[in-house]
Amino acid sequence: MDKWLAAALDYLPRYIEHQVRLSEQPGCAIAVAYKGKLVLEQAFGHADLVAGSALTPRHRFWVASHSKSFIAAGVLKLREQRRVKLDDRVGDYVPNLHPKIAAATLGQLGQIEIGADRSRRSPAKRTTTGSRARSSRRPASPKPLPMRRSPPARRSRGATARSCRSAGVW
Repeated sequence: MDKWLAAALDYLPRYIEHQVRLSEQPGCAIAVAYKGKLVLEQAFGHADLVAGSALTPRHRFWVASHSKSFIAAGVLKLREQRRVKLDDRVGDYVPNLHPKIAAATLGQLGQIEIGADRSRRSPAKRTTTGSRARSSRRPASPKPLPMRRSPPARRSRGATARSCRSAGVW
C-alpha cells in the first residue's frame, strides 16, 4: 500500500467521526476503494437513536438525487477520455437493467423516473398515517409557505427546480 494512502486511511475515520459529532448527525457510513479494491469500510454513529443501535457498513441508505452529481462527473470524465459518448445507451454498459433505464442514453441519466415504490426507498420508520417518523434529534421543520409566482426574469432557481421536479424532469 502506498505511504500516502496508509496515512489518509488512518486519518479519515478520525476526521469523519469528528464531523459527525460536530454536525450533530446521527451517523455516516463510508467506503473507500483504491485501484479496484476496497481499502476502507466503516460506519460512525447510530442507526437508531431511540434504541441506541450502532450504525454498521451494512446499513442501507437512500441517497436520492445526491448520486446524480457523482454519476454526471464520472460520465463526463469518461467522455473526456473518449471512452463513452453521451448518446450511448446505459444498457450497453450495465446489464439487467429495467428496460426503460437501459434504453436511456448516458446524457439522460438523472432525468428518468420509473415509478418505484417509495416505501422501499427510505429506511425511515413510517407511522400509521404513512408519513416518516421524525428523528428525535431534529425539531420538526415549519410548514413551507406557499410559493408566490414571480415574473420569469426574477424567478428563483429553487422555484425552477421545484417546478421541474413536480413535472417529472428530476
